[in-house]
Formats: sequence, C-alpha cells, structure tokens
Amino acid sequence: MPDDPRLADFPILTELGEQLDAGFRRRAARRLPPVRNCLVVAATVAFAIGIALAVGLQEQGLSPSEASAAATLRDAAGAADAQPAVLVKPRQYFYVRWLTSALIPVRKNPSTPLPRSSIGVPRASVSVEAWEFWSPTRVGRIDGRVLGVAFPNDAAQSRWQRLGRPPLSTAVLGSVPSAISPLGETIPVGRSSLTARQLLALPSNPRAIYRHLFAAGTAYGALDLVRSLDVYPIRPMLRAALYRALALVPGIVSVGKAVTLTGRVGTAIGAQDPDRAVRDELIIDPHNGDLLGSRTVVINVHAENLPRGTVISQTAIVQSTVTNSLSQPK
Repeated sequence: MPDDPRLADFPILTELGEQLDAGFRRRAARRLPPVRNCLVVAATVAFAIGIALAVGLQEQGLSPSEASAAATLRDAAGAADAQPAVLVKPRQYFYVRWLTSALIPVRKNPSTPLPRSSIGVPRASVSVEAWEFWSPTRVGRIDGRVLGVAFPNDAAQSRWQRLGRPPLSTAVLGSVPSAISPLGETIPVGRSSLTARQLLALPSNPRAIYRHLFAAGTAYGALDLVRSLDVYPIRPMLRAALYRALALVPGIVSVGKAVTLTGRVGTAIGAQDPDRAVRDELIIDPHNGDLLGSRTVVINVHAENLPRGTVISQTAIVQSTVTNSLSQPK
C-alpha cells in the first residue's frame, strides 16, 4: 500500500490495503437425481445423518450454539457442492467489489485503542467502497474510496474539523490503488506458510483441512481464514470442504439471521476475538453456500466503550466476476 497521508485518518482503508497486500484480508442449478424415489431416499438419509451428527457434536461437548453453527456450515457446504465452478485463466483477473461501513472515533489518533475513561467519545460512521483484481499470474490491484462520513451530531462534525481531519469530499479523497501480487505469494497460516495457490489447491478433505489449517489455532483465526479466502474463485468442492472443516472447530457459535449492508439475508456464525470483547461474524447463505458478508459486533458492555450488540464494522460483497483487464466490469 502506498504511503498516502490521507489513509491515516481512515484506518478502515489502511486495514484493507494491509490485508490485501498480505494476500488474505481483507470472500448453477442444483444437480438433482432424475428419479423422485431417489429424492425421497436422499432426503431421509440426509435427515438421519444430520441427527446423528448433531448427537455426535453434543457428545463431544459442544454447546447447543456451537452445534447449531456446525449444522449451518454443513447445510452451506451441501449447497456449495452443487454450485458451478468459476474458472479464471492464467492471464485473467477475478474481480470482487464490496461495501464496508465502520465506526471511527472522532479524535486525533483514531486507530489506537480507546481507554475505558473515554466513554462518550463520538464516532463517525465511515462508508467505503473497495474493489480488487486477483490473478493467478499477473499483478492485480485494489482500489478504495470513501463514499461518505456521517456524524451523530453537529458537535462531533465540528470536533472532526478542529482536529484537522480530512475534508469530507470523496473527490478529494479519491482512489487509493495498491498492487496485489499474483497467487504465488506466500501466506502465513498458523505456524507455517503456504502460497495462495497451494491453499486453493488443497484436497477437498474436511478433516485434512482441519488438521492442516485449524487444529493448532483459534476459532477466531479459522473464521478469519475462511472469510479471507472468499476474495478468490474457490472451487465449489473446496468451499464445501472449508465449511465442513470449520464445523469441526470448537468456539464457532450460531448467531441467527442477519442482514448485510446490501439487504441480503443470511445466517450468521461467529467467534470471539481473543484480544478484544468483540465477535467476528460471517453471514452465509445456507441455500447456495455463498459468503454474503461479515461484521464485528460488541459482545461485552465495556468493549470499545460501546453498548453490547453494536456493529463496529461490516462488509458486504456486491459483485464478483471474471474479467480480462484491470477496468471495472459493468
């Protein structure tokens, strides 16, 4: 990410750049058996397997919320299995565009942690649009721009201006491009590292993925890895295997229905950040296996000096497609 002084006042843009520079930061018709009797048998078997797995999870000591999250992930995996593969040729790009909204403290250094004594510090709601181009062999790009900044009151806006924060014109803030390395870049995974290409080529074996990627880490780290992978065109079988592997991780809980920034409805699962009293959540469409977005939610009244249940930040995927150039597709 270029050293752009404009970004210092928008940690959300800085984070996007750092995550994507590292490679992981910052996402067909169902094939039905021809015979109706097969459908009945398959449904019966699936129901029986689901019951058996749920019982097995309870026997392993998982809480009801963890068992529910595992069931959601298995449903999403089954749906993902039936999706068509997105093929990206070596010279092509996989394009993803998303929206992000975050609460940024109105103070001089917004990215440093707030002390508990700072309860009452106003927050500006910053909306950002970002888009990125990933390629197996070519250098890609990420761009982002601030769509708008909303304040809780006039006093907060005046304070923002007195602190010398940037003007609120998106024309002034403009675009913040950053180069993205091809998929051969090395990515840290737990205590080891793999290239993005190696991760995408993992065998579709949930238990093998669990042992290799998740077993030595935290639920929060496992959730974050699955989220970051969605910026790539993941094979349907691998996406399904990742969901099934994530279902094996203790500490992933069910949150219930959730609505993304773009109004799409899905089921949220989450894991607590080990360093903060907040929970990161993925919003998944269990009917097709798509990852619709993510959000970070306060789960302790003292965390971030915000009420419990406050959504600190959220992201929604707007568009993803394959393109031949670094120009935004229509």
